[in-house]
Order: sequence, then C-alpha cells, then structure tokens
Amino acid sequence: MLSRVVGLSASDLLGLRPRSVLKTELWLQNGPWRSSILGTNQQAAILTSTKRNSIYERTMTVTHLVDFRQRFWFLVFSILLNSAGNALTIATNLGSAVWTGSSVNLANWIHIPLGTTLLLYGIVVTVLNQLMLGHFDRRRFISNLLYILPFSYLVEFIGYFWSWVGIPNLPLVVRLIINLLGLLSVAAAVSIYQRCNLIQHPNDDLSYILRFRFLHGSAIIAQWTSYLPPVIITILAFIATGQLHAIGIGTLFALLAQGAIMGWSDTHVFPSLKHHVDVPKVSSHHAS
Repeated sequence: MLSRVVGLSASDLLGLRPRSVLKTELWLQNGPWRSSILGTNQQAAILTSTKRNSIYERTMTVTHLVDFRQRFWFLVFSILLNSAGNALTIATNLGSAVWTGSSVNLANWIHIPLGTTLLLYGIVVTVLNQLMLGHFDRRRFISNLLYILPFSYLVEFIGYFWSWVGIPNLPLVVRLIINLLGLLSVAAAVSIYQRCNLIQHPNDDLSYILRFRFLHGSAIIAQWTSYLPPVIITILAFIATGQLHAIGIGTLFALLAQGAIMGWSDTHVFPSLKHHVDVPKVSSHHAS
C-alpha cells in the first residue's frame, strides 16, 4: 500500500532509490550517445596503437642504423688488418695463407704485378661464387668486386712498406714469429668481415657460402674445401716454372689451423659482433 502511495516499487523502497534516479541511470547507460562514445574510444585505441607502432618503427630504424655503422667500421678495420697480415706473411717469405701464396706463384708464372693478379683472381672467384649460389645475387657480386679492388693493391703496397722497414732481413726465428702473427691476423680479419657481411673478399665469400649453404656452419671443413682451387693453381705454377714462392711452414699452418682460428675468433675477437647470415641452406631434398 505504501509503495502505491509514494509511487515506488518494493525493491526501490528496500534500496531507498527514487524512480527518477533509476530512470536517469538507465538513460545514461542506454542513451543515444552510447554508440558515439564507443566510437570515440575505438578511435582513441586506434590512435594509441598507431603511435605505438610509429615509436616501434623509429626505434627499429635507429637500431638498424647503429648496427650498420658498427658493422661498417668493423669492416674497414678488417680490410686493413687482412691486407697488412697477408703482406706481412709475404715479406717474411716463410709461407703465406693459401690463397695469397697461390696468387704470388700465379703472378710469378704469368709475369704480371701481384696486385693485378690478386684482382684477376678475385674476379674469377666472384663468378664461381655466383655458380655456387645457384642464382645471380647482384648485391653479393658487386660487394665481392668492391672488396677486391682496394684489398688487391693494399697487399702489394703494404708489402713494399714491410720490405722497406727490413722484415725480410730479420733473423729466422723473428720472421717465423712475425709470420705466425700475420696468419693469425688474417684469420681474425676474415672472421670479422664474414660476421659483418656487408662486403667480402670473394675467396672468403666462397668459404662462407660453402660453410652455411652446404656444410652446416663448419668453418674448418669449409676452409679446407675452399682451398682446392688455390692448391691446384699453385701446383700448376710450380710445374710450369719449377719455383715456389710464399709457400712454407706458414702455408702448412694456414692449411691446418686457419679454419679453427676463424671459428675461435667468432666468439673471442669482438664477440659482440654476430654473424649476419644471408645464405639459404640447401634442403635435404636438393642435397640428395
């Protein structure tokens, strides 16, 4: 009876809430602007997501730029280290890295300057790399040529400097130590610029392609396999001239240990620099 007098339901009386208040609450919850409010919230969510994506993209761009700069300066350092190390092994005349020793003997065989021989050698191996990939890789082709151009003549002219300072005239034991240091420098330099993977010497790119495309990442087996062409050239040069240059104990050391030293350098020489692999592996279907 009391509820009829005051116009409230029993539940309203128990909750002491006027009907006008209840109507107002329902109106606020289901009013005509509800869809517009939801639309505004959705737009705000979209804007927030867009801003978040934009910040992420800018962060990734900066990260990639920093990574490129780091790899670029490591590359410059490795080219100088590789050139100086190879020239040092030639100056000691106790055995160079396999490819370098082969180039020296080829230059002696065909009677052209060492720098030019290294350049021609590099061009031939650049073409071989494309064949090993199974398709034409324009970036890799150009990068191989970009590396071989400065490297070839750096080795020749730095070699003149080592001769000028008297490296060839040092005692045998001292030259042996210097020769081994040169070979260690070469292995470390190859490890550095293979990890940078911006541009590579075509000879070492051949090893890189073999390592990651065919040999499951094994630096040692890849290095030995890549030595087949220079060993053959050295043998042919010896048959043609009856002479061997830049071949000795250092060459034997490089044959046996350079791949292992490269693998060690990957984790101990600038370990923060990681491999940037861009060579697809051969599937088991193709391998068979």
